Amino acid sequence: MVARLVGLADSGRRELSRRGPAAPAAGGPWRCPRSDFTLAGPSISAGDGNDILDRATLDRIRADCLAGADPGQAPQSPAYGDLRGLPPLLLAAGARELLLDDARRLAGLASAAGVSCRLDVYDGMPHAFHATTLPAAATLFRRVAEWTGAESVTPA
Repeated sequence: MVARLVGLADSGRRELSRRGPAAPAAGGPWRCPRSDFTLAGPSISAGDGNDILDRATLDRIRADCLAGADPGQAPQSPAYGDLRGLPPLLLAAGARELLLDDARRLAGLASAAGVSCRLDVYDGMPHAFHATTLPAAATLFRRVAEWTGAESVTPA
């Protein structure tokens, strides 16, 4: 459920930024980005069974979120949309997670569209590592605080 809400919130943020009269100064941190509901990223197949997230779960999430909509179109799959004009993005992904190639692709597409974008890949980390007490999660939250200019950031 949380993954669905995060994906929908990210899509909504991009759509509001695209339509709004003034984009926010920062697009915000985006953890474990799901940017392509076609599920075509090589890491989804290659990493299946090596992450806490699996292909079958992604298939269920896709079916629940899309309700018949085309997975190869924006806004449900931001990788197929116009990213120009988005505010700066900080992307974070675990090196072992199924969505790693989604994160890499989104970072490349955002950069190609002129969006200031940074992708931080955390060695050995699975999907949703930020929701743990692992040292990498603390590192990510320090990174987010630094990037946003906040004194500190804690998990919700």
